[in-house]
Amino acid sequence: MSTTYTCKRQANVFLNKDGERIFIMNEVTYDSNVFPHTPRIHVFHIGDLKSTMEKIFSYAADVEGGMLASPNGRLTPEGYIKSWIECIKRPYFYDPEQPLDFEFYRLYPGIKRGVY
Repeated sequence: MSTTYTCKRQANVFLNKDGERIFIMNEVTYDSNVFPHTPRIHVFHIGDLKSTMEKIFSYAADVEGGMLASPNGRLTPEGYIKSWIECIKRPYFYDPEQPLDFEFYRLYPGIKRGVY
């Protein structure tokens, strides 16, 4: 089995056509069984605040089970949730004048097809 090490988290937000905030959550991770250990950024979740919080709490359960950890070994589920909440409080805002075209909408049920 492998452990995923989480190094950094970032929240991005844009407003959809209805004025609702849609979060794009990024996380820098690497896996313990892949060498060299090269941290990579990936999209953790895309969706509204409710679905984002559900995803964060779901992943926090993996911390307790040992599947998700930090490189320094001091990550707790509470600490993981707190770090995401801090990111959500201060997100990076996308420019509302620039359209975001999601062609990968099939992978994320929180995204409707189209340009936002």
